[in-house]
Amino acid sequence: STGLEFFKEASGFVPTRLWKRLIKHENWYDGDTANFAIGQGYLVLTPLQAVRLISVFANGGYLVTPYILKSVDNKEIVHPQPQKLNLGQHSLEVIKTGLENVVNDATGTANILASLNLKIAAKTGTAQVYNKLAHGWVIGFAPYDKPKIAFALLLENVGSSAVSVVTLKNILEKFKEKGLL
Repeated sequence: STGLEFFKEASGFVPTRLWKRLIKHENWYDGDTANFAIGQGYLVLTPLQAVRLISVFANGGYLVTPYILKSVDNKEIVHPQPQKLNLGQHSLEVIKTGLENVVNDATGTANILASLNLKIAAKTGTAQVYNKLAHGWVIGFAPYDKPKIAFALLLENVGSSAVSVVTLKNILEKFKEKGLL
């Protein structure tokens, strides 16, 4: 869980070889690795967990705990400090470049966001749902050189991430119009 105050939240789940052996009584196969690499298989996360994840790349390697209240009755609430993760600077930069390319490369899955001129970094995804249209995801941050916001947008049963990217474009256009980005 993210540690968000006042709410009971579902924990995410990251499968491991040991978990699969102990719980499923099965071996871990190359297909499990491939599924995990694209966010499929046994991986489970909420939009808030996804935005917390993407923030690690926006802020240079720190895991932050989200919060709702800054103060109550003019008394500041003490929140946990961001936790520095054991990620190498080179790894962070490679991933951040990949996230930028999702928007800025002509073949990127979120390329329509490039027209906003907001320096957006993003990752799209399509989550398959048994017997229904897939969910569309897009997570990211902007501007990628000096991030002000991180976002996660999940639209259920829309068929693909393309619908989520178009929706996000409309939202970010409003942010831009209001001078928030």
